[in-house]
Amino acid sequence: MRCELWHMGHTGPELAGPLPETVPVSVTVLEVTTSLVFTCRTGPSSGGQDYSLCAPLYASVRTGLVVIGVALAVVGAGLTLSAFFEPGAPSQTQVNPLTAPNLQPGLPRTMVVWLENTSSGTLELNWVSSSDVNVSVYRGTNCGFVTSNTVVIYCPSGPALASWPSNSSGHWNISGAISFPLLLNLDNLGSKVVNVNAVFDEVWASTSPSVPTWVFVSTLAGGVACISLGAVAVFLGIFLKGGVYSTVGRSEAPPSDDLDFGPDDLDPDDDLLDRPPP
Repeated sequence: MRCELWHMGHTGPELAGPLPETVPVSVTVLEVTTSLVFTCRTGPSSGGQDYSLCAPLYASVRTGLVVIGVALAVVGAGLTLSAFFEPGAPSQTQVNPLTAPNLQPGLPRTMVVWLENTSSGTLELNWVSSSDVNVSVYRGTNCGFVTSNTVVIYCPSGPALASWPSNSSGHWNISGAISFPLLLNLDNLGSKVVNVNAVFDEVWASTSPSVPTWVFVSTLAGGVACISLGAVAVFLGIFLKGGVYSTVGRSEAPPSDDLDFGPDDLDPDDDLLDRPPP
């Protein structure tokens, strides 16, 4: 904007009468330059911090927080899955070795076998003798009690589960529900003493929990806590403006050139004209 102010006269004392034609006419030219600045902000600034939405998003992302948050979330997911997918309890094994030394001819011998009663398991028998003998396996049932030495007498129940007539070795196994006692019958039909060795080997699945309850709860709580902390860290890393704590305060901020210039900063008595020298 350009303004011209015509001024006629001189700086000395006033002259009476008409002005002489030689009095120069001075023209004061006042040029006022107005700058229009557009700022892209949605709210007032605070403490020298510009909350402009025009800044690129990547400039405000806190990469460190995002990386830490993702790492915590991954660890938490692993802990949570491990709590629900703990390996099952290991199978349990019990072995009952039996020995029948000096088995006399014509003198049968019955041996009682005790192991773990289970609804799902595997039982295996392996036996060997120094000569041919008759071997059979039966389920046992209580058929008597000797009060003098508090001994329970067991008798075969039902047909034989397995039998080996006139053999020197044998193998047998069964799976599923297994109950005890079992009876191992040995009969030496030869003419000399026989030694028999047998081994019952049982394997069954344990019904106890794979891990204690407090371990499961602790693992699950740790996984949920890591996921929550990771989510908070990612959220702050994306939406928390970078450099909030490193920005100087408003009182320490360097003055701007013309961005904060407004009508309120003008002196009402200032006519924007240069004062003539005294």
